[in-house]
Amino acid sequence: MLRGHETWFLLNNHNSLCAVEIPPTRPRNIGGYARTRGDFVGSFFFFIFAPQLSQESAVVANLSSYSYDSAVNKLRVYIIDIITFSIMDKTKTIKDLRHTIDEMSIIMYNIYVEWKVSQSVPLTESERMAENMYRMMIFKAKSIGLMSQGVVITPTQKGIIPDPSTIYPVLRSMYELLFLFRCIFVSSRNDLERELLLNLWKIRGYNNLIRIPDKELNKEYKDEKEFAKVENKTLRIKIRELFDKLALSPSVIDTIENCMSNNTPALKGFMFDHCEHCDNITAFRTLDFSDSTMGLELSSVSYIYMHYSAHSHPSFLGVKHFEEMYYSKDEDQFMKEILEGTCIYLGRFMTDFCRYKDSFHSFYNQEESHINIILSRIIQIQQDKNF
Repeated sequence: MLRGHETWFLLNNHNSLCAVEIPPTRPRNIGGYARTRGDFVGSFFFFIFAPQLSQESAVVANLSSYSYDSAVNKLRVYIIDIITFSIMDKTKTIKDLRHTIDEMSIIMYNIYVEWKVSQSVPLTESERMAENMYRMMIFKAKSIGLMSQGVVITPTQKGIIPDPSTIYPVLRSMYELLFLFRCIFVSSRNDLERELLLNLWKIRGYNNLIRIPDKELNKEYKDEKEFAKVENKTLRIKIRELFDKLALSPSVIDTIENCMSNNTPALKGFMFDHCEHCDNITAFRTLDFSDSTMGLELSSVSYIYMHYSAHSHPSFLGVKHFEEMYYSKDEDQFMKEILEGTCIYLGRFMTDFCRYKDSFHSFYNQEESHINIILSRIIQIQQDKNF
């Protein structure tokens, strides 16, 4: 590897692995932040376009994902072909990305419905939560698509005003949902691990209600608060019952106990570390949403989450960025980033659900031809634009 360069492993349309040396990019300031690596398509996401690959689309590939079948890989190729629209006209890019979100949402929902009809075994609570997260991703994506069309304030207004600052909180929640799903349902190696992670997540959720002062609650919510207290005690007992079954070491148990005793409602990711050569648990970790070790395969994850948060809250930076977007008329760049992120997170969640449920995988494979049709159309658009 050349000094100062990064090596990116890429997967081209022929599902062949290649490595590309990426030179360090000069930071450029957009919206008050300096962007550095990964800034090849006007976006800070992990997708990049390598000119030496000609018309072949490329996507960063995790070495552990090579066991995925061709359908999963082609979805990744499909997404990168969407993201590399940055060379095209911005208005058309946004329109095409919005259309892509609609198509991906429909595919995602149709596969889910077909898979759901085939399931005859009653769902466990864990499975219900996973399916709820799946549906939430579709709803959030569709909401972003609608909001990206802009705002009409008065009947006599000329044109529609895009408002990325209102959409960023939804995009951030998509990122958080993907992050938590991967922590609970993908990183876990068996049902016992998943049950423990799910129970910790539930404890944090009940803490939201428990922390509200009684004087601010009516009788109905006071009853719910008392139920939450009892439920949290029960959940802690259930978690402790799993310690021996999972053969946890004293240090791992202490870490989990600290997580359970913390009364904060703050959402965190939790996951087990395993022995390199077996499934033995070696550690237990608490992860922030800005922690790149979750394996989301994104460049500059800390920056991405800070970027979302700055635009989601009425902080000085958030308000200042709204002013910059409003007067600079550069909202197209922000909107493009939002729609790119939506496409990325939809695709990632879909492949993660395949990893979680093998039975879902076969139904996903049936849509391979549909995905290829969309991919072919996008490639044709790129060729028409001398991409």
